[in-house]
Amino acid sequence: MTLPQNRKLDSHRRLENQLRLNLKGIFSMRIGVFTPLLSELSLSTVLKKLKALHIDTVELGTGNYPGDAHCPLSMLESAAALAEFQNILADHGASISALSCHGNALHPDKERAQHDRDLSRKTVLLAEKLGVP
Repeated sequence: MTLPQNRKLDSHRRLENQLRLNLKGIFSMRIGVFTPLLSELSLSTVLKKLKALHIDTVELGTGNYPGDAHCPLSMLESAAALAEFQNILADHGASISALSCHGNALHPDKERAQHDRDLSRKTVLLAEKLGVP
């Protein structure tokens, strides 16, 4: 069974209106960037470039394979460094979608495996301090 032409048009109009609503942000999705890809730039510079592209969500590396150019775990030991980091994010209107620390917690080298596990635990602690889901 085929729809009459006017019902097809009505269906297309509803879809078109729904897409317009999405574009207006009513049912929008946040787009973020994995910042280790831009690790040669400072966090402020990265956030400024992303803001120009209307992107305000980032995933930050905290060590292991992604590195920690924009989010060093040493902030766990320094309230001042943590506050400065949070101010940089706030100044640029940025939010964190995730912290990335993927390594190899099952590495055959026990020291390397332990290092990667420790870094993962510290990343979870930092996520908690930053309110990252």
